[in-house]
Amino acid sequence: MKVKALLVSLLMGILFCSCGNKIENVVSTGNNSFSCTVAGRERSFIYVEPENKNNDTKLVVLLHGAEDSALNFQSTIHFEEEAFKRNYAVLYLQGELNPENKSAALGWVNTYTKAGDDDIDYVMGTTDYIKKTYKVGKKTYIAGFSQGAFLINKLAIEKANKFDGFASVAGIMVKHVWEQRKNKQAAFFQINGLKDELIPMDLNKSSKYSPNPSVETVLEYFSQTNKLGTDYVQEEINKDVKLLKNKDKVWWMLIEDYHHGWPKNDRANINVNEYILDFFDKN
Repeated sequence: MKVKALLVSLLMGILFCSCGNKIENVVSTGNNSFSCTVAGRERSFIYVEPENKNNDTKLVVLLHGAEDSALNFQSTIHFEEEAFKRNYAVLYLQGELNPENKSAALGWVNTYTKAGDDDIDYVMGTTDYIKKTYKVGKKTYIAGFSQGAFLINKLAIEKANKFDGFASVAGIMVKHVWEQRKNKQAAFFQINGLKDELIPMDLNKSSKYSPNPSVETVLEYFSQTNKLGTDYVQEEINKDVKLLKNKDKVWWMLIEDYHHGWPKNDRANINVNEYILDFFDKN
């Protein structure tokens, strides 16, 4: 698939504020990759857009899991293959080593504990930069996997009005974030394997000893903030995959005999990218 060449000059000293911090020193490093500085720390990202980009092109921001990278995540899920067909640009953000703990896995800072800095400013600053520089994202969405989806849950609480939809693949709402919930509406899509015991679910009893709220509790919260009832419409995608829909605002995909992963034409026998985009299309 062709990716439109991005003709970018070296943008030195142009600042975009987010929550008091700045993204600066944005430099193209080739192959649609860029380096930048946020809050004094070096960061990087990958940005790709469809060849037929126009004023209506939407933006999807993607967050990889722990011990992964933006480049590997892109080469694994190929989200832009389906996204370009629907006029979405795609921004893959790169996590980093925790500056407070150099032995921590490459991922997202402060997604599980209260200590240290978090990556909210990086996500928001980079997203704003892309929207302003490339004139995309009148509607903007965000999705993440595993530890990246922990941050998706946090953003759905703290930045509910900044994105038009959130998709959490094998993510959780950690306790300290849950306790700060603000009763703001957010379109929220959760995807889970029923054999994933890392994620607290009442359905498979993995929530029994978890300090964090169950997926069911979180989805009930988003249903309430969207002023919806509790009646879900169930669709049978195939013999192993069920999709529960509460209108267009709260969805839950359940995959039998599936553990912790991003379902894409593997043993789940679906391409979850299509369903995430279906959800975003409706919001």
